[in-house]
Amino acid sequence: MPEHSRTFTATNTVIGGAIAAIIAAYVVYLFGFSSNGDDAPAPSRGTSAQTTQNDDSAVLDDNKGPDLASSTNTLGPVEQTIPLVNLDDVDSSGGSTEGTLQVNGSVFTQSPLLRSSRNPSAVSYNLGRHFRTFKAHVGFDDRSPRTEPVRISVIDESGNILWRRDMGLGSGEDVVLDVTNVLRLTLQGEPIESTGWEDRTVGFGDAVVIGTPPANFLGE
Repeated sequence: MPEHSRTFTATNTVIGGAIAAIIAAYVVYLFGFSSNGDDAPAPSRGTSAQTTQNDDSAVLDDNKGPDLASSTNTLGPVEQTIPLVNLDDVDSSGGSTEGTLQVNGSVFTQSPLLRSSRNPSAVSYNLGRHFRTFKAHVGFDDRSPRTEPVRISVIDESGNILWRRDMGLGSGEDVVLDVTNVLRLTLQGEPIESTGWEDRTVGFGDAVVIGTPPANFLGE
């Protein structure tokens, strides 16, 4: 074989061997990374960006946390719902009392009651202009011996009639009234017939007022 041919063949053999060695080393390098969890290749930039975005979202979600109601409460008095029977009874007449009202089988345990009398029976409560809403289930007590209707009214301190109905046995109604700026609220029952309204009871089932009274309004 000519000398230049042998030289060319030897050169190719050296180059081929070098390439094979490089490939083998790279394979070892790759397998070395994949078999060691701590040295595993980092995520791609796209994956890293997604992870960062998710982390930011989690932070934003956590920052949504403040309770709006709690934050609002720091700006002024907290609105309260108070049973009417917990307020001061400043005046009463006839057979007024407080207790359990039963209307159409439903029972209301914290209720101003107006019992039978020959004259109007009434009870008045001090609202102190601190409340905006009055709520109650007004009705004729199921246990009344007599069944004839009674005239029931809600009146403010100026004599304005906020609500009025004639109710007999089986009568009941959910009542919601605006009592904004009312100082004194009077609940009244009176006979429709001239003979009075003996043996009948009407009431304001679980009556409440809603507003923002000062902390010491209930004697706390």
